[in-house]
Amino acid sequence: MNKIIQNPLIYSQCENLPTKIYRETTYKTWLIIFKVKNKHITILGVLSGKRKTSSFRKLI
Repeated sequence: MNKIIQNPLIYSQCENLPTKIYRETTYKTWLIIFKVKNKHITILGVLSGKRKTSSFRKLI
């Protein structure tokens, strides 16, 4: 989490979601999806990396 807080814009956009405002990173086997707006970070979800990409759309 500290790495996301320090520099959230270095992470790539989440390609599994239709909108491009979300970013993603991994921690061990977990995928963390978040957005940055006005220096405020909102965690959309923390998913197992083993889940199907179709389950990502249920987050938004």
